[in-house]
Amino acid sequence: MPVCVFRRCALALVAAMCLALPTGIAAQHFAFKDYGKEQGLTNLALTCMLQDSDGFLWVGTKGGLFRYDGQAFQEFRPLDAADRSIMALHQSAGGNLWVATDDGRLLQRRGDHLERVVVDEAIEFQHGPNIFASDQQNRLYLAVQKGLIRLEGASGDHYRL
Repeated sequence: MPVCVFRRCALALVAAMCLALPTGIAAQHFAFKDYGKEQGLTNLALTCMLQDSDGFLWVGTKGGLFRYDGQAFQEFRPLDAADRSIMALHQSAGGNLWVATDDGRLLQRRGDHLERVVVDEAIEFQHGPNIFASDQQNRLYLAVQKGLIRLEGASGDHYRL
């Protein structure tokens, strides 16, 4: 069989296969939705996000922490007048939500508010930790500018370095 006849047959076969394929496979369709003040997200300067084990979406912003339940955003505030700029979020294996602020505070979710975590020794880091992790022994790891910090539960709500 001459080469040009073979090429024509191959091209005809490829064209027939392309025509036989469903057209929906070629492209995916994505749906985008804007969220803002109307849905309760009063600050749009996002810094971090986390989906927890219950399916809620937590959004950290320069102006606070918000939880999205599929319908609207609810703001979670610290009990004191701490810096509201959220730098990092983490959910530990036990389901605890941990929050780090830009001023170096470590917070934990308690019901519908945030409480500051008491650490027996002073933690000095600027601009908060930017990465959280935890292990099965309830130890919390924080990546900070100067290195890695490990917090261990001592008793109750007190933690030690």
